[in-house]
Amino acid sequence: MKDQKRFYDVHFHTMDLSHPNLTAFLERMELDIKGKCRLAAYLKMAFKAVKSGIRSRLFREKSFSFGNVRNLLSYMESSMEYDFHILEYFLKSRDPMVHNGVMEIAGEKYNKIVLCPLIMDFGDKTIRDKDAFYNMPPVKPVVQQTADLLNAVKHYFAYELKGDEKSFDFVRTGIPREKRLFEIYPFMGINTSRYSLHETEEILHKYFSGFSADDSAEARQAKLFAAMGQYSGDIDDRVNSLNLFAGIKVYPPLGFDPWPSESAGLKKVKYLYEYCIEHGIPVTTHCSPGGFTVSGGWKTLTDPRRRWRCVLEHYPGLKLNFAHFGYGDRAWLKTVAEYLKNPGYNVYADISCNPGSPRYYRTLQRMIGDNELMKRRVLFGSDFMINLLDYRSYNDFLKTFSENGELSEENIRFMAGRNAEAFLFGSR
Repeated sequence: MKDQKRFYDVHFHTMDLSHPNLTAFLERMELDIKGKCRLAAYLKMAFKAVKSGIRSRLFREKSFSFGNVRNLLSYMESSMEYDFHILEYFLKSRDPMVHNGVMEIAGEKYNKIVLCPLIMDFGDKTIRDKDAFYNMPPVKPVVQQTADLLNAVKHYFAYELKGDEKSFDFVRTGIPREKRLFEIYPFMGINTSRYSLHETEEILHKYFSGFSADDSAEARQAKLFAAMGQYSGDIDDRVNSLNLFAGIKVYPPLGFDPWPSESAGLKKVKYLYEYCIEHGIPVTTHCSPGGFTVSGGWKTLTDPRRRWRCVLEHYPGLKLNFAHFGYGDRAWLKTVAEYLKNPGYNVYADISCNPGSPRYYRTLQRMIGDNELMKRRVLFGSDFMINLLDYRSYNDFLKTFSENGELSEENIRFMAGRNAEAFLFGSR
């Protein structure tokens, strides 16, 4: 494994249409087409135009973005267990990024792609469409999404896709895991407000007690690799669940409070942070003004200047990734950048779902500058599959990142390589 060069995507999603809450999904999906248009309103306009047969100028102008929506839904309509197979197939076949098992990014050749799928807990009981007749909160147990993701990882390493886009099948494979294109290290989604302190303790012990903050990077990666694809098929199996997850994903817009005011809630998050520090577990939190939302006040929970500042003041050693780098709010972005530059913190930020324009990468290059801490703490993340609203494919996103023309090749290599390894596997 030492001779393999790995490209890391630390912010990745895999889910099918049974997993997200579609009410929140519609609220979240805002299309940037010379101003923002909510997906729900856009779909209504599109379907009305199709029904009436009118190809208005407005509809023609937005047809490409409607195609993006269809592209996303087309991907999500497949069973989740096929996601990694499909992604690999297209990376190798249509406008391929992978040639003879090798992907080249900014002049660097990689023979492994490490994906970190992030589980999102959509089970908040406040998610509902108040304008709907059947406005009961949907039942979206995160345990089912968790089981489906672990099964999908298992399926990828047990089978291979044979055939092409017109006719394909999955057959048992004899290819060893170390020869497959992907390594897959998921992040478990957790919202402590939905569990008792005892339940929180049990969940963390079940999946993460095999790790120690004193693990070397090599030992941590070896533990994850050994468990990868070895899910027993029983989500209640407490014996064979260690090391199935590389880290934890929290999502304030869906109700996770990083620093609750009430004592019971605060006790639970303190236990979470202390456990993560003790066991060297990386944590990724959503950090942008967009996202899946459930109720008023979610921006306060997400704002890096507020609750998260309290967290870092009390737990500066917490390995924390501010996903999306605060993009969409200049004050948030500036705050996250300040955290990255602070040697007393263990803070990272990924660039997932940010626009691929030269202007964005120019700004990022200028922000990193000559600051060594910034250079070592910015991570590559795609936000696939959500980024299909802006990109045709994972291939296109990777190509844009590789050929952006503004980031130095050194920064690209750091973001996609050593920085991610430090975040995922690094010891204290």
